[in-house]
Amino acid sequence: MAWLSILRGGFNALFYPTLYLVRWAYTLLRILTSPLVALGYFAVRIILLPLKILVKFEALFAFLAIAILAGIGLGLILFGTTTITVETADRLVKFVLGTAARKFYGSNDDLLDDTTKTTPSASDPSTEDDYFTAWHGRQASRDLKKAALLADTIVEEEEASRSSSHSR
Repeated sequence: MAWLSILRGGFNALFYPTLYLVRWAYTLLRILTSPLVALGYFAVRIILLPLKILVKFEALFAFLAIAILAGIGLGLILFGTTTITVETADRLVKFVLGTAARKFYGSNDDLLDDTTKTTPSASDPSTEDDYFTAWHGRQASRDLKKAALLADTIVEEEEASRSSSHSR
């Protein structure tokens, strides 16, 4: 084993100047780059600051996310069940009313024909008076429809309504 220490001493003598220069260059490099490393560390801390704040509210965000997902899920379930319920009730009512109408009128086609025959068309100008008669039970006066409302008429109507409300 003595030859190992002799070999080590020889390599030390041979490579000592090189190792000394490498160690000196490494120390100089650390001194010169330490401000840049500190600046980089500061920049990383500033960049990660929002995430650090978000981590403090992690429980709140998890609660809100679960609440939103639960709300969406329950809303969809509620929408689906109410839609199915309304459609089922609508079909049931149509079925019940359809059988009752068939008992009195025969069939739905006869009922539809009777309804369209008795109801005047609103788009037909020749039956305008008939249309108002069917819906209001009286003839619409043509002179009132054609005459413009005057401001005096409106004021008189407002005064009349005020005096009638004060007399009560």
